[in-house]
Amino acid sequence: MRRTLAALVPLAAVAVARPALADGKCPPGAWFCADVSVGPPAGEHAPAERKESIKPSEDDPPAPPPKKPRGRDVKKIDGSQSGVVEVPASSGGTTIIINTAPATPPAQPHRLPPPAPPVKRAPPAPIRVVPPPPPRRVDRSEWGFNLRLEGAMMGQKRGAMHGGRGADPDASMGGLGIGLRARPVRSFALQLDLDFIGGRDYNGYRRQEVPMSINAMVFVNPRSKVQVYFTGGLGWSTAEVETQPGGPAEKWTYFGLQGGMGLEWRVSRGLGLGFDVIGFIRGRTDEAARVRPEFVDPETGRATNTSGGGLARLGATFYWLRPRTAAIASFSELSTRRHG
Repeated sequence: MRRTLAALVPLAAVAVARPALADGKCPPGAWFCADVSVGPPAGEHAPAERKESIKPSEDDPPAPPPKKPRGRDVKKIDGSQSGVVEVPASSGGTTIIINTAPATPPAQPHRLPPPAPPVKRAPPAPIRVVPPPPPRRVDRSEWGFNLRLEGAMMGQKRGAMHGGRGADPDASMGGLGIGLRARPVRSFALQLDLDFIGGRDYNGYRRQEVPMSINAMVFVNPRSKVQVYFTGGLGWSTAEVETQPGGPAEKWTYFGLQGGMGLEWRVSRGLGLGFDVIGFIRGRTDEAARVRPEFVDPETGRATNTSGGGLARLGATFYWLRPRTAAIASFSELSTRRHG
């Protein structure tokens, strides 16, 4: 009898639950409509009331355990939207929702890297502005024509000193001279001279003499207005001398050396005024020198044909430029490279 009543109880419960199922208020898979709360229809929100769930009694039989879902029953929902997996139960009644979204780690604060230490840079080197070199002065090659007046310097007059020895009281000579000067560079020149001198010589003889010489000239300060120079060279001379008053003139020849120094004032590019003093020493070279020597000491009787003297010259030089030859241009270029 008891077994019959136990079998009828479930059947009665199913009969009572059928009207609710017919109304659609009981969810599928529920044993009793009173045990399950029916949610609001789709699109509506559940009331905010808090309802107590109905606890099953001890006499109720235990619910069968849910079956594990199989692989074919799993349906994945777009994880980017919900992050869940919906698993339908095999019994077709209850839907189990399993949250499969991974736990989102807490957001870490964005930390900026520490600023790099300032780089110490060496101060830029000062820029040296090198001024351009001044324009180099190019030595000009010049020709010059010299015209001068000159006077001879002789020994002391007789009776003045040395027991009456010296030049004749009437001794006095002077004249004029011309010269052709070639000046390839400012500091150096070559000059060819020709002089005409006349008067009474050291012995009192009447004399007409034509000296000729070639001299080198070295200018100490060639870029100044007033230039100092030294000169020296070789000289030849021819003289006609009257040893007897009213007698025939004898022809004497000489060869010797000369040298001196002077000043030249460049008034302009084409004109220079100059003054110099030249000393010379020479000897006779003609055949009559052995028979009739030029100088004889009356006291001792000693004779010689070697003589010396000096000239004081005052004149002007007229300059003009001339084209350089190939040799002079090469010498000037080589000198510029050595001093450049």
